[in-house]
Amino acid sequence: MKTFIIYNSPIERSYINAKSCEESFQRHEGWEVELFDGCNPSIINDYQDTYKLSDKRATNKSPSKKSCFYSHYKLWKHSAENSIPVAIIENDTECLSDCPIIPEEGVYHLSIETNIKVNAHGRNCKSDSALIAKKPAGIHSVKELSQRNLQTKQKCMPGSTAYIITPKSAEALIRDCETKGWYQNDSLITTELVNLNYIIPSPIKYCEKKELKTSSKWKT
Repeated sequence: MKTFIIYNSPIERSYINAKSCEESFQRHEGWEVELFDGCNPSIINDYQDTYKLSDKRATNKSPSKKSCFYSHYKLWKHSAENSIPVAIIENDTECLSDCPIIPEEGVYHLSIETNIKVNAHGRNCKSDSALIAKKPAGIHSVKELSQRNLQTKQKCMPGSTAYIITPKSAEALIRDCETKGWYQNDSLITTELVNLNYIIPSPIKYCEKKELKTSSKWKT
């Protein structure tokens, strides 16, 4: 599977992380890995000129948040335009296993370690991570998450550290953004728009010590 590891070239540590991440993928089968130098605040105007998305629904319009979105958006376009699923991986991760077989259209979490925050919009909480870890090996719908959130109809992707997106799902997200404007990835990818799933055991590990917070605290 075509696999993109996102980094930001102005931040040296980001590239170092990406190379380390790339090496971890080489120990496993099924991943066709490419480093992807994503959007950053210094070149964001190029992305805005290319895609012309509105700011009208964004709640956090900081250049770093918008840059993070555009890095993922460009890869959604790659999936849709080439009619292929792609794995989108942040550089603060490492690969743990071979590429999973994806049975149908949708978005598939590759790491559950990001399920650590709580808010009022159906985002998953820390206790959900423990619940998910007890699930049998395989692919599970996000709609199966804990009783705490069953009354919330719409669930979003908790973090966008590592996931696979298929072409039709990419097209759905792209159409939504063209109509409503850009939004934060983890709150934009919802069960309202796509078939959202997670995989047990996680093929990708989030490495907290490598976290650079480039989407919130941009530093070169």
